[in-house]
Amino acid sequence: MKKNAYFFITVEEDEKSLNYLKTALKHTSTNYPEYSNLLSGIAQYYIKHKNYEEAKKYIIKTILYSKKNNRIRYAKALGDLALIHKNEKSYKTAIKLLEEDIEISKAINENRNTIYATILLGEIYLENDSIHKAKELIVQAKNYADDKEHLKGFLYQINEILLKIAILQNNDADELNYRRKLSLLKNELSHTDGADVINKVNWEIQKQNITYKLEVENAKIEKEKIITKALIIILILLIISLLFVYLYFIKRLKDKKIFYNNIVRKLQSQKLQSEEKLGEKTSSLNAYKTYLVEKNILIDNLKKEIEHIQNSKISYLEDKNGELQRLLESHLMTEENWIAFKETFRNEQTEYYNYIITTYPNLTDSNLRLIFLHKMGLSNTQISQILGVTVEAVKKAKQRLRKKYPENSHLIMSKENQKKLTE
Repeated sequence: MKKNAYFFITVEEDEKSLNYLKTALKHTSTNYPEYSNLLSGIAQYYIKHKNYEEAKKYIIKTILYSKKNNRIRYAKALGDLALIHKNEKSYKTAIKLLEEDIEISKAINENRNTIYATILLGEIYLENDSIHKAKELIVQAKNYADDKEHLKGFLYQINEILLKIAILQNNDADELNYRRKLSLLKNELSHTDGADVINKVNWEIQKQNITYKLEVENAKIEKEKIITKALIIILILLIISLLFVYLYFIKRLKDKKIFYNNIVRKLQSQKLQSEEKLGEKTSSLNAYKTYLVEKNILIDNLKKEIEHIQNSKISYLEDKNGELQRLLESHLMTEENWIAFKETFRNEQTEYYNYIITTYPNLTDSNLRLIFLHKMGLSNTQISQILGVTVEAVKKAKQRLRKKYPENSHLIMSKENQKKLTE
């Protein structure tokens, strides 16, 4: 950035130079000496374009940041500020600044800046009619430049000022001498100017090359911006798509949950209606049989629903909640149901009930459930579903009772008794 800025200064592309200087300034630490150099470069732009107020701001910053770590830049900044005060006719302030500038430049052997500041100080004294002081300073500058080839560029300006002084003092001999020197210097400078022309041509070519490179670089940047924008758009569309998928997925989950809950509520309602129907009637064995047959139908339906759900996409809801499984278990004959059923059976089949209890005192509640349900005319399948066991378990339990009481098995598991009960 900095090199580009200085190059564009050389080829008089001031605006480009300023942009590069300001960009470089943003990326340079204030602790680096280069920071004050960049500030000074920006100030020079504003001085050149006679924007002295803006120039002062950057010169003051240059003085602030260069005082400790960049003495030559500090001295030159004093000179730049003095130049502005000279243009604004604030001569006393300008003189004070230049004297400090010259003192520092001499201390660090910066001859070029010493000569520049001395000439500027001489011009100020000349403008204030301090001719002798002005001549003294310009002669000092001339003595510095005479013996040093790299400072010869100042001689033409020095001799111009000395010519003005000679004219003001009516010194014809000095006037003639300085005119002759200026003529010789002009011839020398013409050769230098020729070289400068060649250099300017080269610089112009370089400028065109750099401009081309900058255009290529800008094209790359624009392309990258377009790609970046495209990627951002794609990313936004992807996020929107994912959001739609997520919302769709959430809706599907919600719909599945609603569907599952509806099935659970429907089956719970059927169970409740069946129990209410039993409660509405007188507790009789016929009512119980109707109730138990209906319960078997409900259990069959419930098992089918469980099997269907387990093979569907909402099986995870049953695995997680287990509502249908709990409902299935609630259909089994609980201890409370058994007590109520046994009481009804005893009231309607008192003789048979007392006979069984008295004759076979060793029968368990499990045996009695099996015997009484068999007496009700329920099939092995129906009994198995009411008790929550397999059909094979019911068959084996009956076989064990027949073997245990072979002489009276016809009284316990008689189909005739079963028929009489249901008539």
